[in-house]
Amino acid sequence: GYQNANANMVAMKDIISSAIDSAENKIKTEITHSMNKMIGSIHTDQDFRANAIDDKIYLDGQEEGSGAQEVITVSAFALSLLGRSSVGFPMLIDHPVKDIQNEDRAELSKFLSNTSHQCICLVINSEKDGFTRDEETRERHDFLSESNFITAVRARNAPEELPEDH
Repeated sequence: GYQNANANMVAMKDIISSAIDSAENKIKTEITHSMNKMIGSIHTDQDFRANAIDDKIYLDGQEEGSGAQEVITVSAFALSLLGRSSVGFPMLIDHPVKDIQNEDRAELSKFLSNTSHQCICLVINSEKDGFTRDEETRERHDFLSESNFITAVRARNAPEELPEDH
């Protein structure tokens, strides 16, 4: 009686543990595939890919990515997770272009504006060039024509008039 019941319980625990491991591996693989699809749609280096997800995100052939690669990887990971839900969560990113060269910022801006139903990016003045506007003409990127911009400043630092695009 007791030994039989105990053996059945151990067998059931093993089956459940195996099912959990299998489901976890399947989800990690699906998220990695989804991330790579997003990464491929934005990044010019076609060798840049997520290899696996475990306790961290592993990139193909490198220990860590550049500033742009890290932002793209984390954004793709978060969007892949959010995409598995039927709830439309907003994406909030503080300083998305902090470590990214101006000439590479537009690609990230376009990617973020196209991949999330609502992406809120908190940027400072020095981060606008390339991200929200062309660095030379200082005109807003055409692909951001449907985007909304809000400028928040401390009262003591506020200009008398805000620029037309804010």
